[in-house]
Amino acid sequence: MRVTILTLTLLFLASPAVADAIDGDWCNKDGSHLRIDGPAITLGAGQSIMGKYGRHAFSYIAPQGDPESGKEILFVQRSETEMRRVRDPMAMPEHEDIWQRCETISLAPNQSKNRPILAQFVFNG
Repeated sequence: MRVTILTLTLLFLASPAVADAIDGDWCNKDGSHLRIDGPAITLGAGQSIMGKYGRHAFSYIAPQGDPESGKEILFVQRSETEMRRVRDPMAMPEHEDIWQRCETISLAPNQSKNRPILAQFVFNG
């Protein structure tokens, strides 16, 4: 029984590994947008802060002024195009939401899709 629980736990924790990396632009169905770039995250309002980076997970402490100020926010990548945000790890899944890779629908003049400076993103889900 212990081996089965351990095996299931390891499989659950390993499941995000099918994705390449959590870095990139992410959108939520409520219109929110964020960008993860290594240990840095840029929140929708443009505020850039540092967090804890793993290839398929990212966490940070919500900054002052944020509705969840002082709380740890965790993102876990589920696939190449989807991740979940967990606000309270003890209350999953009630306090999580799904984010998807943003679809770039417009760029500022002379910008490339690789590194848009000004772009409009949309939830693709």
